[in-house]
Amino acid sequence: MSGCASAASRFADDSSDQERLLSLDYGKLLLADTQHVLSAPLRWDRRDWLTVSLASLGVAATGLFDEPVRDVIADNKGTTADNIANFFEPFGVEYSFGVLSGFYLSGLAFDNPESRAVALDGLAASLVATGIITPVLKFAVGRSRPRTEDGAQTFEPFSGNASFPSSHTTQAFAVASVIAEHYDPLWIDLTSYGVASMAGFARIEEDEHWVSDVVASALIGTVVGKAVVRFNEQQRDRDAHSRTSASVMPLVGADALGLTVNFSF
Repeated sequence: MSGCASAASRFADDSSDQERLLSLDYGKLLLADTQHVLSAPLRWDRRDWLTVSLASLGVAATGLFDEPVRDVIADNKGTTADNIANFFEPFGVEYSFGVLSGFYLSGLAFDNPESRAVALDGLAASLVATGIITPVLKFAVGRSRPRTEDGAQTFEPFSGNASFPSSHTTQAFAVASVIAEHYDPLWIDLTSYGVASMAGFARIEEDEHWVSDVVASALIGTVVGKAVVRFNEQQRDRDAHSRTSASVMPLVGADALGLTVNFSF
């Protein structure tokens, strides 16, 4: 009996339509990601609810420092701080999509499925976190921005006030968490989350958001990004295993009689 096998991988078939941006299967994956994230509370157990409660209390506690932090930043505002903010702020909008585009194009150019997956997962996380969750919360909470001088405790639900949470920060952390989740080296984590943190700082420095807005947004982006990557990796593993096949062929020769078993993954 003889056999041959190749190692299974979640990227075993590089031609998988889910790894192609403009494909029906990727559209289906986006819908599955959205449903998975938005329905997550239905699957939470007691420990999950405790974690969410503690995180919410942490954001509320951060709110106690909203006014003092704003005052400190205003007192130290200058050209250097402005330049730093101007450099990092776009990582919460156009630069984030530029980063994802870079991953996708490099994945195509160098036939790197992992790189393409970063881009596709990042786009999905952006859609859910920045495109759905954040706008809904902004509309429902109706918190006034610092620059309006209404104070940190001014909340007018459904008023159009849009300080909480920060779209820029949510987007930056959604992309950062996707990148960090895909790669193990510590320097990648530090770089990704460091840039995202600076994007959040930029929004505070520009007087567009309170510090608690940014903290909440960082949590939202990170949780959604990690959830999307883990869910999509499960889908890729499942698809890879579903493509596994085996065949058995008789082997007949002058001096041998047996079976040939071939495995393909």
